[in-house]
Amino acid sequence: MMLSRFFVLGVCCLLCCSTFAQIEVKVGINAERTDNYSNNTSRFSPSIGASYDILLSKHWKLRPSLMLSEIGEKLVKKEEYDIAGGYVYLYGIEIPADFVFSFSPEKENTFYLNAGPYYRYNLWGWEKIKYNKNENLSMSVFNDLGGYYHSNFGLSIGLGYVLKNFDFNLNFERSLTYIDKADNHYSQAYRLSVGYRF
Repeated sequence: MMLSRFFVLGVCCLLCCSTFAQIEVKVGINAERTDNYSNNTSRFSPSIGASYDILLSKHWKLRPSLMLSEIGEKLVKKEEYDIAGGYVYLYGIEIPADFVFSFSPEKENTFYLNAGPYYRYNLWGWEKIKYNKNENLSMSVFNDLGGYYHSNFGLSIGLGYVLKNFDFNLNFERSLTYIDKADNHYSQAYRLSVGYRF
């Protein structure tokens, strides 16, 4: 918990103290699931947020962001567990801090790579399981039975292209901390986003 506070505080200080910065708003779609779990498939969900480019050199930038996003997964039919289907979703706030390398010093019409850590805090979430015997189970993911954590850390890496004021990005994220208490799973997600730079 102390590490997450330092991370968030550091990002806030960068936002307040930087010059030569550029603001961007973005929307995206995610495809995510937990790893090493045969009872799920990827689920598509939305994300929205804003980022702040801090120029470090001609080719390097630091890009802290604030994102509101949904992560989760679909539960597939499993006869051995008597499960007919279901889903899990968690709504939360993400604070990535990516280092961005642009292949060209120009601000427009250039490819770039981005990578860095992120912190996520899940605000609320729900799990619904459908059983073959026409029984349904609905519950919060943060109770003792659901067993998901509110906070987690992870790393992201991506590739993007800037076309005039538009920023297109494909990102892969993977948590470094467990997202659930019972089965010790990590989350992983692909995010395709489009941003507009002011």
